[in-house]
Amino acid sequence: MDVRNDVGGFVHGAVVQAGSIGAVHVGAPSVPVRAAVRDPAKVFHDVLSDGFTGRAWLEREVDAFLAGPCGYLWVEAEAGLGKTAFAAHLVRERGWLSHFARYANGGAVRVGLQNLAGQLVRRFDLADLVPGDALPEWAHTPEGFEALLGAAAERGPVVLVVDGADEAERPGLPWGLPRTLPPGVHVVGTYRTGMARPACDSPSRVVRIEADDPRNRADLTAHLASVVDDPDLARALADRCGGVWIYLRYLLHELRLGTRRPDDLTSLPSNLRAYYTGQLTRWSRSPDWRTGLLPLLATLNAAAEPLDVDTLARLTGADVRQWCQYELRPFLTATEESPRKYAIYHASFRELLDGVVPADGGDDERAWADTLAAATRAAHGRIADHCSAHVDDYALRHLAGHLVRAGRVADLHRLLVAEEDGLNTWFAAHDRADGLDSYLADLAPARGEARREVDAAVAGGRPAPALADVVRYQLMASSVTGRIARLSPKLIAALVEYEVWTPERALTHVRHLPTNHIPVALRLLLPHLPTRLLDAALEVAEAIDAPAHRVRARQDIAAHLPAERRSALLARSSDLAAARPDAAGRADALHGIAGHPSPEGEPAVPDLVGGTPDEHRRADVVVDLARRTRITTDQLVEIAEGMTSPEARAQVLNAAIDPAAEPSRSRLVRLAWQAVQAIGNPTTRAVQLLALSRELPADLLAEGVEFAAAAGNPYLRAYLLVRLCSTDSAGRHPELPVRAFDAVLSSARRGGSAELVVDLLPHFPAERRPELLVRAVNATTALRGEAQARALVRLALAMPAPSRDPALSAALAAVDSLDDELVLLRTRIWLSRRIPTADKAPWVAKALADHAFAAVHVVDDLNPDQVEAALRSALADPDDYRGLGTAAALLRRIPEDRRGPLVAAVLDRTLGFNERRRWRVLAVLVPVLSEDQRLVVAELVGRAPRSSESIRVLVGLGRHDPALADLAVAAATTADRPLPEALLDVATVATPAGLAKVAESAKRIEDDCARAWVLLTLADRFTDTEQRELLALGLAAAGDFASGHRATSSKVSFSPDDLSEMTPPPHYGYHDPVLGLVSKAAETPEARDLFLPLLDAASRTVGRDHFTYLLGVTAPTLRRIGGPEALVRISKAIEDTLRWWP
Repeated sequence: MDVRNDVGGFVHGAVVQAGSIGAVHVGAPSVPVRAAVRDPAKVFHDVLSDGFTGRAWLEREVDAFLAGPCGYLWVEAEAGLGKTAFAAHLVRERGWLSHFARYANGGAVRVGLQNLAGQLVRRFDLADLVPGDALPEWAHTPEGFEALLGAAAERGPVVLVVDGADEAERPGLPWGLPRTLPPGVHVVGTYRTGMARPACDSPSRVVRIEADDPRNRADLTAHLASVVDDPDLARALADRCGGVWIYLRYLLHELRLGTRRPDDLTSLPSNLRAYYTGQLTRWSRSPDWRTGLLPLLATLNAAAEPLDVDTLARLTGADVRQWCQYELRPFLTATEESPRKYAIYHASFRELLDGVVPADGGDDERAWADTLAAATRAAHGRIADHCSAHVDDYALRHLAGHLVRAGRVADLHRLLVAEEDGLNTWFAAHDRADGLDSYLADLAPARGEARREVDAAVAGGRPAPALADVVRYQLMASSVTGRIARLSPKLIAALVEYEVWTPERALTHVRHLPTNHIPVALRLLLPHLPTRLLDAALEVAEAIDAPAHRVRARQDIAAHLPAERRSALLARSSDLAAARPDAAGRADALHGIAGHPSPEGEPAVPDLVGGTPDEHRRADVVVDLARRTRITTDQLVEIAEGMTSPEARAQVLNAAIDPAAEPSRSRLVRLAWQAVQAIGNPTTRAVQLLALSRELPADLLAEGVEFAAAAGNPYLRAYLLVRLCSTDSAGRHPELPVRAFDAVLSSARRGGSAELVVDLLPHFPAERRPELLVRAVNATTALRGEAQARALVRLALAMPAPSRDPALSAALAAVDSLDDELVLLRTRIWLSRRIPTADKAPWVAKALADHAFAAVHVVDDLNPDQVEAALRSALADPDDYRGLGTAAALLRRIPEDRRGPLVAAVLDRTLGFNERRRWRVLAVLVPVLSEDQRLVVAELVGRAPRSSESIRVLVGLGRHDPALADLAVAAATTADRPLPEALLDVATVATPAGLAKVAESAKRIEDDCARAWVLLTLADRFTDTEQRELLALGLAAAGDFASGHRATSSKVSFSPDDLSEMTPPPHYGYHDPVLGLVSKAAETPEARDLFLPLLDAASRTVGRDHFTYLLGVTAPTLRRIGGPEALVRISKAIEDTLRWWP
């Protein structure tokens, strides 16, 4: 494949010569442990396959150091003295955890900490700190790794072996290792002489291996005795190598291959660097040096992975087989599989080929350095050109890196922004190869290079137009992850089912879905996944941050695993629930466990439930578990008897009835009835009676009917009376159907009333049914639009044959009269599923700019007639939640002398909602409530579990009553977990003393982002010392969030209705803490240095739409940093990304 068809010929244009790119620090997503942990077997093969001899003296030094409490033991030596072999020996023989710089990109902090963190999680079972088999981003940052190491040390001694510290990135210590080690943690590390001894606060010691140390010489001599039969040759090799083990390895390989004669040893130099330059000088005399051997050496050095001889031949334009198999073989490592792939063996030779010259290097070495560095840079360019013409897996993984190392950053930019037919072509190439993770990785070096330009400009006091490039790559990454997030789980599963996508591609996409969609997608995908991908699916599940969602995904996968693995996985889920420190989190995790068979030996779920102090939440969990028979009837009764709330007790006892057999069943019904009787609120009582209604014995039916009739919610009242008609199968209460029918007609403004009429008809004599249907049809005049049309259709279909056709015609006419095209389309689709003769032709509906609930957003702009019309529409809206929320906002525009009955009606209907919806509507309704109504609402909120929505209602009440404001502050500051949104809400009504409590509670917020946002926002309400303290704490939390340390904000999917259904109070400001924090940082002078890191963190946390909104909010700051040109280019970047990923 010619990449010019994919990337728009990016390789054309000037080559930009650049210096070393250096380390690029960018955020990384969660990584499966299996992918993070490197297998040291290849290292063992490379450095120990010729045997390991001696070093007992060095092991004694290690053992003596391990007797201390903790610390670093560094093994220092010149190149080639066996540091890596010694480290590999310790790891292989003692089973210690390890990291080797010789791994691909093994010097990077991210790679090193991922590897070590993954091993810690496996070895010490740290699933309580990280999401199971996946490492969250914070775990492979220096700060997060330090926390992980401390947790491991609490479970047992830890020894880490780290080899090649001189090749590692050093933000402080190599690989970002902690300056202070916890007790029981020892690190054995190696580095080459010339690197400064790493400074730390823990005990530290250096052991040096010297080439002429008698102990080193003795080890080398012993090794030679085991591999060389000729004593004279062994002595000659020992003398010539001077105690340098890698030199000895090279010479032994040359002798075995026949490329050096035994009698030629005396002509060799006595040190490794001279040996290298001597070899180069000898090779350079070959006529093929410039056209073959030099390009081959440079290509081997530049290659990101081992390459076979055919690929090397294409990249160098020469026949390289003989060189790889003979002349260069001592300097190479080779894979075992066929065809064999080759790579440079030792770091010291790589450094030479990179053009690195030691401080004491001579003129010859410097001359060679210039030649070799240029050759390696040219090799990177050749590989990049080859990859551009042949886009295979290697090209997709490494082309971007080769462009950077070739100094062709401008070409990298062109590659990433090239487009064809409205598509980003480099993205399209990755997408076809299921390589989206690789594509996102390619954006990192380009973004890092642009960020360095910005930092340099800011440091120099100049505008930084390259800020536009930083933002462009942030937008591109956000667009790709957001594009995936917009795919529904059902669509992903269907694409696999119909073989449009491979299962591997689907799992890649699922990993980037919003948190709450991942378990759904996995459940739908599981029937289509081959067994070999179950572990990969489990890795995706374990990367979910939210415990409840992770547990649910884990349980679904468990059903497809062998029995022994299933039991272990489910047990871990129960352990996770038990380990949750807060009641809400424990309940959420237990919800996830519900519905799956209990493995033997799993901790008792009722014991875990008992740790959830809020009875209503505990009842929800128990009922969820009971539906799946994970709790016995006796256990349910025991839990119920321990509850003080009659509502919670009734809920649990109702759950116990279904699986119970007689006589226990009758006893449970009586117990549940007693709990229902004790409930004071008529509507709440009716809800619990509804669950019990089918079991109600005859002697309790009369009282049950009265309870039902007392329900405040009209639809609930009607529904329950209809249900009780079925319970009265013997017809002992002939008046009951009539009462039920009257209740149904009274609730006719609700779209479900027609269904209740149909359900009720069998309880009347056949001759009365037509008359009742006519009355029901007449009652539909209380309905509007779609609800009326659907009700008419339901009733028409229930009519006897002679009357059905005209009634159905009238119903269809009502449908056709709908003037809202979107509603008309939806209603016709609904009809097509119920009426065989309905027109099923495809209708195309336009998207309407304004929906019914748009009045919420323009309430102050409506004239009186429009307010009246909008209120009538809202009260008749078939979507009660949407309609009542709209009505609540409109009521403040209704004159006070007419408002009272309307407010009472909206309040009454609102109380029938579930809690989340109830609080959202009440928050809007509060300003128009009477004093008595406010007290009723306050009492209702006081009995409910704490949530941001319920506290917002209290805040609204507190604007009218200072005592209720104090109650709101108390509710927000005494919650199990501090609620960021609630704290900001109550701060607007708090007294100075209450504000101090709010600030103290804000300091306990676990999430870095939310804590920073709240603290920085609260700081504006304080002065002097308190303000400085909150600013300092907020900035520290913001810095932690920006660096990825313990940033736990999760991507969650919202529907458009979620974002527009209720306007938040003006003092609240933002739905997302990330948006709030970055916006706050932009306007806070003390946070100026954090703005760009926070903007980058935001791009990885929020969706593209929110990020684009954030760019608009912070445009003044972007202009200040980047200048006017940056804003123009950012605007172009937004246009491009919207075109590439609409």
